[in-house]
Amino acid sequence: MKITKKEDPELFKTISNFIIDESYRQHRRGSNFFVKSIVEFELEDAEYFPNIKDFSKYIGTWETNTYITSEEDTNWDEIYQLTKVELHKQPKTIMENVWIEIN
Repeated sequence: MKITKKEDPELFKTISNFIIDESYRQHRRGSNFFVKSIVEFELEDAEYFPNIKDFSKYIGTWETNTYITSEEDTNWDEIYQLTKVELHKQPKTIMENVWIEIN
């Protein structure tokens, strides 16, 4: 399921207040990064969106489109799409090189 800013612009006005995590971060140049964020809306958040008639369809977690951010500034207007997501935990193996003395 996807939502665009064009469909419901009210939902995107204060989107930065609902970011709970990042799902993607890649260096762009200088201190800029390409980022995708995870946004979560809960039933209690409906009070912040009085002009949205059926807020219940937005309850859950969503991933933003890729936008550019830096340590100094983020243009939140670059977020124009949300995609419904759910968390899947996957085991992760970390390999490390270790040098061992040999005889």
